[in-house]
Amino acid sequence: MSTQRLVDTDAVAVYLSLTPAAISHMVQRHQIPFVRLGRRVRFDLRQIDRWVERQQFEAAG
Repeated sequence: MSTQRLVDTDAVAVYLSLTPAAISHMVQRHQIPFVRLGRRVRFDLRQIDRWVERQQFEAAG
């Protein structure tokens, strides 16, 4: 999967250790970066990696 840039909901769910339903919910709420190709939703793994980096919090103290 790492050589493929655009992946579907099932693949990004595996990549992020989430369920496809959770990913679909995040797409509906525009909480995760995605690309719409016609009716299909795809995820750019480079954008997903950047998004994950922005989600990290440093431990206090």
